[in-house]
Amino acid sequence: MMQKVIGLIPARWESSRFPGKPLEEIDGIPMIQRVYEQCLMAKKLYSVIVVTDNVAIHQYCRDNFMEVVMVDDDVQTGTDRIALAVKNMHGVRYSDIFINIQGDEPVINPEAIDKMVETFDHEIGVSVAYRVMTDYSKLNDRNVTKVVINDNGHAMFFSRLPVSKLQSLGLFAFNASTLRNFTSTRNYDSLDATESIEMRRFLQRGQLVKMVEVQDEGLAVDIPEDIKKIEEFLKLKRFIKKKTLDLQE
Repeated sequence: MMQKVIGLIPARWESSRFPGKPLEEIDGIPMIQRVYEQCLMAKKLYSVIVVTDNVAIHQYCRDNFMEVVMVDDDVQTGTDRIALAVKNMHGVRYSDIFINIQGDEPVINPEAIDKMVETFDHEIGVSVAYRVMTDYSKLNDRNVTKVVINDNGHAMFFSRLPVSKLQSLGLFAFNASTLRNFTSTRNYDSLDATESIEMRRFLQRGQLVKMVEVQDEGLAVDIPEDIKKIEEFLKLKRFIKKKTLDLQE
């Protein structure tokens, strides 16, 4: 039976650090549209769906031909939100894969998404992308999640503290069974509540979490000041592309 791979982009309005950021413009284009367009460039996705709790975001997506579903806003994390969306889908099969792509990563690498699909292990049921940090200022950045990985390539510990030079990215892969189990775990330790790292929920109950190294800049919009950083990155990328084309002429 052929599997479907569905990309799901959780996008909520009430971010504590940056309310309304999915519709915040980056070089004139709302962030959620940039994320969606990056996902469309991935070769392994059957479809891409924005999952939101907000009428304005839902309307923007519909007006711009982006597939979108509304879900209850009374959930704790983005993964809870996509789990609810998957629960409401018809015809979900064991072989299907669901990729959680953060709605605040407008320059996510489509090849990283494809690698999550190619390396998915249904027996484990959950994978998390990571990268090796080259900008060590991120070590002490509480907006950046770090991960400690064992010799088998499984996560041992996630933290916002400088516990590792490995940056855990907000790019996750699940099967339907794992998503159901994720929402069934309701007791979180105090450290998880303090650090707000949803993947710790799996480790808390002893489940393996496969870590997958990907090539990605690891750039996210956590606070308003990050918009400028993304715009500068895009400007540099355009400059490099132009110089490369000039050299080829």
